[in-house]
Amino acid sequence: WQQNPVYCLVIEKIAGVDLEQWLQDDNITLSLEQAQDWLKQLSAIIAKLHQQQYFHRDIKPSNIILQPNGKLALIDFGAARKVTHTYLGKVGVNQGVTSIGTPGYIAPEQIDGAALPQSDFFSLGRTLVHLLTGKHPQELAKDLATRELIWRDRAPQVSVAFADLLDGMMSYLPSQRPVNIEAIINNLVKVEQFPQQPLTKLPAKLTIKSKLSWSMLFGVVFLPLSILGLFSLGSNFKQEVAASKITNIPLCNNLTCVNRDPVDNKCDRDAQTITSNTGNYTQDHKLKPYRLEIRRSTACNAVWAKSEAPYRSIHYIEDDQGKKYGSAIVPVDQWDEHYADMAPGKNIQVRACAKPPTGEKSCTNFVHL
Repeated sequence: WQQNPVYCLVIEKIAGVDLEQWLQDDNITLSLEQAQDWLKQLSAIIAKLHQQQYFHRDIKPSNIILQPNGKLALIDFGAARKVTHTYLGKVGVNQGVTSIGTPGYIAPEQIDGAALPQSDFFSLGRTLVHLLTGKHPQELAKDLATRELIWRDRAPQVSVAFADLLDGMMSYLPSQRPVNIEAIINNLVKVEQFPQQPLTKLPAKLTIKSKLSWSMLFGVVFLPLSILGLFSLGSNFKQEVAASKITNIPLCNNLTCVNRDPVDNKCDRDAQTITSNTGNYTQDHKLKPYRLEIRRSTACNAVWAKSEAPYRSIHYIEDDQGKKYGSAIVPVDQWDEHYADMAPGKNIQVRACAKPPTGEKSCTNFVHL
């Protein structure tokens, strides 16, 4: 082995049982409370995945592990696809994209090889319906006019509003589904506060109770979707750029750096702290501080928020008009410091802000760039 090294791939072992087996072993269906909690957990996972400009393309019960601590883990990223200009170009002209997915969970557009981030929402909705009814989606009848599943009578535990949310996620057309994870989470907040009211009749904005405030943290910026015979995808996703021979040149050189990962685009190499502040959050009835700062790259003409805020916090850059850039959620990982995506770094007045699940929003001073 000294002359011929052996290359290994080390991955995390995730203990637990997949949800397909969970259904078979327990011979029970999901409660409403548990379904809402699992939707929150899975939304947080998918938000992180989409933030990295990937979509999963094969969400289903057998690809979700229920761990001993009650938390869910999404597995099997063999079908995951990165959003690139090449991919979007092929989707736009319906050519050369491989169809992949599982019958019963796969979104209609994905069958035609045109998977989108909203395709994951469709599969997630179908997955929850399977768990709530105990019936595989292919076992359920469909409305011939709308192509929607007829499932509510098999899940009497589900509230009207939550059923509306799932049906919206499973809409036949991607443009009729939630535009991003933030929209799903915002709707879930309404569902929990007004369970027996149709989702369409609920107010657009609600005052969030403190125990639900973390649900508003998924301010991930995704793509607007329009359908004009083809899908037109916006500029919030990273554009894949040919790697430069000069490694110090930012990947987003000559492109907009807004809402891009500063590390992936090599903008952190010359970064400097412009200003900082300390915020607080409550944990175990104790007030704990966290550091928040604005980082700036002169090479990229970009700035971003860097924070030590706790899990499920959201941090972002905000200009003096209240516009937010690069909203990101603090994930559960081994790092003590987290970045938000980038904002413009010149001819603008901005500050870095963070809002913990339990605590007030904290911001640095405004700086003019």
